[in-house]
Order: sequence, then structure tokens, then C-alpha cells
Amino acid sequence: MMVRRNYGRIINISSISQYRAAENRAHYCTSKGAIGMLTRCMALELAPRGVTVNSVIPGSIHTDLNRDVLANERYYAGCVQRIPMGRLGCSQDVVPPVLMFASEEAGYITGTAVAVDGGALAQ
Repeated sequence: MMVRRNYGRIINISSISQYRAAENRAHYCTSKGAIGMLTRCMALELAPRGVTVNSVIPGSIHTDLNRDVLANERYYAGCVQRIPMGRLGCSQDVVPPVLMFASEEAGYITGTAVAVDGGALAQ
């Protein structure tokens, strides 16, 4: 439908794990890396048709899915220690870049990713 209309916004959600390898997480890191390349390839293919394709790559975000593992104080402290901003993100931290990519103001942005990671990738 987007191609037929010559307009659209595709926003993929990946993870900073698309850039960072981790022991015992080859399956996860590989799938996130694939989302990164999918975003870039789709951006090239769809740009002439008015469709932008971008991704948001969260770092450590506190969610219901990881609530149990983050309840371990030692594990939680280790996660926070690797984040320059000194805290885990929350789901609301991911919303602004998604809204930006969906907006008219992002009409000339395609094939890129925005990290929402408290500075973790800057290290």
C-alpha cells in the first residue's frame, strides 16, 4: 500500500545488540543485526517510492519482559554500571524517536538508526 501511494514510514525496532556481541546471545545479536541490514536495504529500495525506513535501537530498557531478571540487585547494578547516564531506560524513552521517524519532519531521513541507550554505544 505504501508503494502504491508513494508515501509511507516504516520504523523497525532493533537493539544495540545489533552492534555489540555478547556471550550466549548469538541468536539474539544475529537477529538484531539482520534488522539493521534489513532497514538499510529497504531504505535504498523504497526511497524512490516515497517510503522512509528507519530503526530505533534501544539499549537496556526496563520492561515487564525483563522485570524478573532485573529484580536481581547484583545483575541490575551491573547493567546500570555499563550505562553512562547511570540508569536503565523505560518504554517511554523509546517513544520520541519513533514519533519523530513517523512525522513529516523526518521526510528526508531514511536508512538510519537512533540509539536510545543512555550513551551505552558511546563507550
